[in-house]
Amino acid sequence: MEAAEFHYRITWRVDSPRPGFHPSRQHGAGFDRRGNQPFIASPDPRRIDLRASVCDPWERLQVKVFNQTSAVPVYALLDLSASMAFAGIADKRATLSDFVTALGYSAYRTGDAFGYVGFDHAPCPQFVVSPRTAPGVGVELAARLRTYAFPGRSAQGIVAATRLLGMQPALVFVVSDFYFPLRLWASALAAMTRHRVVPLVLHDRAESLQLPKLWPRLRLARIVDPETGAARTLLLRRSLCRRIQAHRARHRERLSALCHAHDCAPLFVEGEFSPASVTRYFNG
Repeated sequence: MEAAEFHYRITWRVDSPRPGFHPSRQHGAGFDRRGNQPFIASPDPRRIDLRASVCDPWERLQVKVFNQTSAVPVYALLDLSASMAFAGIADKRATLSDFVTALGYSAYRTGDAFGYVGFDHAPCPQFVVSPRTAPGVGVELAARLRTYAFPGRSAQGIVAATRLLGMQPALVFVVSDFYFPLRLWASALAAMTRHRVVPLVLHDRAESLQLPKLWPRLRLARIVDPETGAARTLLLRRSLCRRIQAHRARHRERLSALCHAHDCAPLFVEGEFSPASVTRYFNG
């Protein structure tokens, strides 16, 4: 069965000499005309420009020079903390697995190298792979994620994980539910200014839609934080449910504002992953 695929694009010119799909600063066999050079600097008789040669005041033979299209590294920066194993209407673990499968295949089809870095309270060495051009990298990662226990107690390692992305400008998909202090996300964004960042926010409707069902009557609920293990017993009255929902809405608004301030609009994934939503994101 063929993996799902989506299409992405970047807005800067790549410096990589490796041929690929994206606009580049490298000279080569492409259709993006750069200008002219003397034949001695670029001795390719197929590209001789007779008009420019006749007009050259030094009577030098001129050739047309083009920019090639080049490849760009593609990374998945993955939040592997315990909250990412939440299963409600959909299963975040399955959504994450489906996404990395599609991303690995899409990068391979585009001609780009795909790598990934996982983190929880620190970078996870077993989930650090440098970019490779191979069709099965995403499939292999997805298989590992489906059986991973997600034991991480926080997402504090996100800033340290950004240091493993390399110096070459890359396209970085950051996949998380972003249920951590936004000061961490601000620090991570500051560390990724050389990259094109796409925040993929996983959210399950069960995390918010289950609360209104409790409003008609009071109910005691045992609430356990999956990451810290802290537990509380709450009396879920109408006013408390509204406060919880309002807090979640404010967090989402602040997350969006922070992303837009760093020129990287978030992509919210509600429930199961749809490759078409990523294509629309880049074409929007």
